[in-house]
Amino acid sequence: MLSPFPKENLCWTEKRLEIKEWLYKHYPSLGELYEGTVNLLFNSDYNSNFPGVSRFASHAAREIINNLPNYILGRTSKPLQYVNYLDDILEKWENNHIPLEDKFDSSREDEFCLPYHIFRRIQKLVRKHKESRLKRKDIITNFFVILAPENREFIDQLRPSFLKWMDLSDYFIKFVHDSQKTDREILTEEFLRHFELFENILHSLIGSFFATTEELDAILEEANTRAD
Repeated sequence: MLSPFPKENLCWTEKRLEIKEWLYKHYPSLGELYEGTVNLLFNSDYNSNFPGVSRFASHAAREIINNLPNYILGRTSKPLQYVNYLDDILEKWENNHIPLEDKFDSSREDEFCLPYHIFRRIQKLVRKHKESRLKRKDIITNFFVILAPENREFIDQLRPSFLKWMDLSDYFIKFVHDSQKTDREILTEEFLRHFELFENILHSLIGSFFATTEELDAILEEANTRAD
């Protein structure tokens, strides 16, 4: 399935057209998100009077970054249900009449301890969070290897790329929900650099040739230089 929209706009570089074509061919729903995001961020015919563009673009970018590895690996994403765990902790917290306000004497902090069953619930939540992070790293690793099988020989060298992909998701999630900041405050050069870094890493993997470690190193080095 190819997009019905025209290709003439200057924002649609060869690299972006290749990414869009690949996504539409394999994962059309992500292709729509990608095309819409590029048009909103870079296509003056679309974005000149589109309020809230930074929030829409952030959500779309995060969806692609998080879901593409899951789709390629045939996984159904099951995010950790933090609300359920925290509701359980809150219930036990209040049942034990532990105040939520900052009313403790900091000079006596060594004397304070939580009931064991509440500690265990907090421990379980932290452990689940750690496990989800480790699983996420494994997913990203396998994602890089499946798209470029030769990467299997360079796992250690590619770890910065894996971490950068995760960092991109964490970056965009900051703008998904309203924070009382406007597009003028969010759509900075830094924001656009992060989106272009996402495009560069993705294109290096799905382009007409598979990425080499040298290509990914060059992408990361350029990103780090620009960030400095």
